[in-house]
Amino acid sequence: MQRAIRRAGTTDFWRLSASSRYLPRETRNYVPAILAAMLVARDPQAYALDLAPESPVAYESVPVPRAVDLRRVAEWTGASIEKSRHSTRSCAAGSRRRGPRTTRSRFR
Repeated sequence: MQRAIRRAGTTDFWRLSASSRYLPRETRNYVPAILAAMLVARDPQAYALDLAPESPVAYESVPVPRAVDLRRVAEWTGASIEKSRHSTRSCAAGSRRRGPRTTRSRFR
C-alpha cells in the first residue's frame, strides 16, 4: 500500500483501486470484502443474519517439561498437526502450550 500511495500520490483507496497500475487484484478485492464484513458485523439483522455469540472455549495452559514432537502435541490436544503448528511457536522445553482442559495429564 505504501508504495502504491507514493506512486499514485493519493491515500484514497478507491482512487488507487480504480486502476490496476497501483494495486494487485488481490488487494483491490480484499479491502472491499473487509469493509463489507465490518458493515455486516455491525448490524447483522439488517442483512437477515442471526449471529449468536459462541461460548468461550475452555482450555488450560500446560507447561511443556521437555522438547516434544509436534505430532505428539497434536495427538494430546486433539488438534491437527497443521493447527498445532500455527497455534504455537515452539514446543521446546520450558514453553507453554494451550489445550483442552484434559490436556495437562497427557503432558506428563
